[in-house]
Amino acid sequence: MVAEQGDSGGELKGVSILILEDNPLIGYEIEDLFANAGADVVLVDTLPDALDALDHDPRLVVTDYLIEGSTSLPLIRQAHARDIPVVLITGYAIASDDVLTGYEPRIFTKPFNHHELLRHVIDTVRNGASPTRPGAL
Repeated sequence: MVAEQGDSGGELKGVSILILEDNPLIGYEIEDLFANAGADVVLVDTLPDALDALDHDPRLVVTDYLIEGSTSLPLIRQAHARDIPVVLITGYAIASDDVLTGYEPRIFTKPFNHHELLRHVIDTVRNGASPTRPGAL
């Protein structure tokens, strides 16, 4: 599902968003969702590529939790250290909330509502909120 015309037209214009998603269909859907809202999107499918892309200072990171038999926790930690907001998308229950203690990313469970994801990202960017800070949401 792609954002409907006029739904978010240009509200993310010029905003750089890094997406880490190893499922191409989901990755392309999320990329289209944000690109149609005007964002500059970088879509990667491996953790090393995502960590490299952080050097380009994205305004926000959207990541799947389980990537290639590992997790995106190193990306979440590095984004947190750089004060970059993180949105976590997962199709699996996270085994222990303890692994995310101190990061508190907004979590969307697959299948997720595209409109809610887009609205959350727009609000985060607009309000300058950082979901990686404890208690931000």
